[in-house]
Amino acid sequence: MQELVFHPAWERTISKQDRIKIEEVFTDTHQSVNNDYKIIPIWQAVNHHGDFLLTTLIHNKTDHALTFQDAQIEYVFEDETVAAHTFSIPDLFIKAGTSMPWTFIFPNEQWKEFNLDYIGSVNFEND
Repeated sequence: MQELVFHPAWERTISKQDRIKIEEVFTDTHQSVNNDYKIIPIWQAVNHHGDFLLTTLIHNKTDHALTFQDAQIEYVFEDETVAAHTFSIPDLFIKAGTSMPWTFIFPNEQWKEFNLDYIGSVNFEND
């Protein structure tokens, strides 16, 4: 059975409202993934540095842990890649059969403006 877990840093800082939203997304999406992994966008924003912040829910329905070492992540909106970056995140370790929220931060120069009111999709390739 798929389990929703939160990174310890998230456990300390997440608001009740954000936790409820993530739990709702988990309930609505975890059964749609079969024996694979999938990154579901939840919300997005731009910080004061101009970086693009993409908060996601990562489902790992495989039988092995998922890590992010040289992981190519693309964010696609209306069939166009609007953000792309290679992430190496030693802290992000998602056990088999678990789902975890995570915010990916795309540096200012690695994304282009688009309508932030609408959610796109995530393409993910892990070397």
